[in-house]
Amino acid sequence: MLKTERLTIKPYIDADQEDMISILTNSMVRKTFIIPDFESHEKAVCMFKKLMACSYSEDHYEKGIYREDKLIGFVNDVKVDKDSIEIGYVIHPDYHNQGYATEALKAVISDLFNKGFSQVTAATFDYNTASRRVMEKCGMKLTDKAGTIMHNGVLNRCVYYSLNKFSFKIISVSENPYYSEKAVDWFSSKWGIERKEYEESISDCITRINKLPKWYLALDAEDNIIGGCGLIQNDFVDRTDLYPYLCALFVEKQARGHSLGGKLLNYARTEAAKMGFDMVYLCTDHTSYYERYGWEYHTQGHHHDGSISRIYRAASIV
Repeated sequence: MLKTERLTIKPYIDADQEDMISILTNSMVRKTFIIPDFESHEKAVCMFKKLMACSYSEDHYEKGIYREDKLIGFVNDVKVDKDSIEIGYVIHPDYHNQGYATEALKAVISDLFNKGFSQVTAATFDYNTASRRVMEKCGMKLTDKAGTIMHNGVLNRCVYYSLNKFSFKIISVSENPYYSEKAVDWFSSKWGIERKEYEESISDCITRINKLPKWYLALDAEDNIIGGCGLIQNDFVDRTDLYPYLCALFVEKQARGHSLGGKLLNYARTEAAKMGFDMVYLCTDHTSYYERYGWEYHTQGHHHDGSISRIYRAASIV
């Protein structure tokens, strides 16, 4: 069973029969979702019984989408190929334009990744802009794959969207000096600071064992840098009595939405503990971002150019 803010996603029960038949026979649903014609109510009941059995089977991903115990839609597997799964989903038209499809699909994608799938795909008719928008809101990207299918006597073009499981690792540059040049280029490009500044600091990072500065990189599955940060003695602020400072935190746009910034922050706090520091500090103009990851406002700091920054602190993580 999955729980979201407003929905429950779970196997069907007998009491859902008529609600499911209402969805399966709805004319608007049938325009965009391929469902067989039912010659009689008994045939529709038979279909529901099959779907309910699938919802309890380990061989299928079939679940109902519920709002306050009422079945308002469903999601099911269309095709499974090793660690990739194609799904379809439906929300009854009475519950359209309320964000339920997006809310449900996000939860389902997360659940499928947790079950071991590395890719989730879905298809829709190219004219179904509402469904395409739902997929896009869930982070799915339009693929090169396309096809045609005859539906309701019309040849329709299908487009496919997919989302790969977010995979990354965080490394210490001092322990992986191979990445030093890449790190210099990346941090310099993200913060507009001369390359030589990072060259000197990252060189010190490698040669000064168990001392500041330290630099960390987040790498994706293809070994591309998607995030990073550093721990330094002072971040150009007059509060030299406070250290180490976390600096240069940055996450690439395509990697956002996965709390990678928070994971980098916690990684640095753990590394600070290994070096014997009880507290970590940072300078920022933000007023809400760091609080969500356990940082608290400590004091003000003054820079050489006369500007003032907020100084936050967080305990190191043992």
